[in-house]
Amino acid sequence: MSSTNTMLSRDASTSGLRADFAVRRRDFLVKCCLEVLSSQTLVLFGPSGSGKTTIVEAIAGLCRLDQGSIWLGETCLSSQPDRVHLELASRRVGLVRQPLDLFPHLTVEQNVAYSLLHTRASRSHLNLLRSRIARALSDVGLDESFGPIYPRALSQGQRERVVVARLLTSEIDLLLLDEPFRALDGPSRRSLLELVQEVFRKIPIIIVTHQFEEAQAFASEIVLIERGTVLEVGVPSDVLANPATPRVAQLMGCEVIELNDQVILAVHPDSVELLAKHESVPSPGGRLIIFGTVDRLRPKGGRYEARIQVREVNLGNSMVGLTQSRQSTKYVAPVGCLVSVTLDHLVEVGTSVSLCPRLYKVFN
Repeated sequence: MSSTNTMLSRDASTSGLRADFAVRRRDFLVKCCLEVLSSQTLVLFGPSGSGKTTIVEAIAGLCRLDQGSIWLGETCLSSQPDRVHLELASRRVGLVRQPLDLFPHLTVEQNVAYSLLHTRASRSHLNLLRSRIARALSDVGLDESFGPIYPRALSQGQRERVVVARLLTSEIDLLLLDEPFRALDGPSRRSLLELVQEVFRKIPIIIVTHQFEEAQAFASEIVLIERGTVLEVGVPSDVLANPATPRVAQLMGCEVIELNDQVILAVHPDSVELLAKHESVPSPGGRLIIFGTVDRLRPKGGRYEARIQVREVNLGNSMVGLTQSRQSTKYVAPVGCLVSVTLDHLVEVGTSVSLCPRLYKVFN
């Protein structure tokens, strides 16, 4: 994906999705320039209200473009200059979003069979399709007893599974998933995403999620968006290890400490090591160490989330090669500087600690 504004070529030899467009929202313009090749999975990531769903809706044909165009393979889906706009039903695009688009007057079986009935057979041939419907339901963890049930009798999580089952019976060239499985627990959500990614491995997939773990697990590339603007694009692990700006680091879950007007430290909270007392005195040119006091502590999935009142930061050799490298690497933290980190060991509130992050970046 690219954040440039140059219109994309209409070269039909390019497969997958190509989009360069803008859609005006009430308070800002959502600008999108991306290319997702077949077999790639792109994750849109950013705070609520940043424009991720607007991008998905534009690609799906649910809103019209104010600028630009969208191409899927050789097919123009939308073009504002040429006044082209295909509706969702004509795009061969699969869309899963909240609220879920199940037909309340149809049974689970009829919902799953909907695309088959409208592309391959008439309703009178439903019996011939039941084996494929049963297989799709089984793939998402639902047995045949769910077939005659109506959506209103299902839990939210079961309805999400039915939507995936319907998706598995469809023939599409692009898949859009906008936070599709919010009602499911983490393992179940991951399992369904793995299934969907495997079944549709030969077509472009775009996923909207607020779970960075999902982005890491499924994305070929991650796109960080805020207020309609792309902040950074890249492989999730690369973006996490080397964020372009402090704001990108914050969006990736890092704690940010402004040491002065020029030096900002971003630390990933899950990468922090609690040092023993004999390791706490930094040697010249040594590791980056954060000194502080435990202000609060609570359990977190077998580990402990600690809020640290930061007193001092010694950047050690992390400043080598930067413009501040000849100045002192020791900084007194601003008054009231609090950061949250994850520790492996129980530490009493009020204890002075020395922390060594493994994943961090110094901006200056």
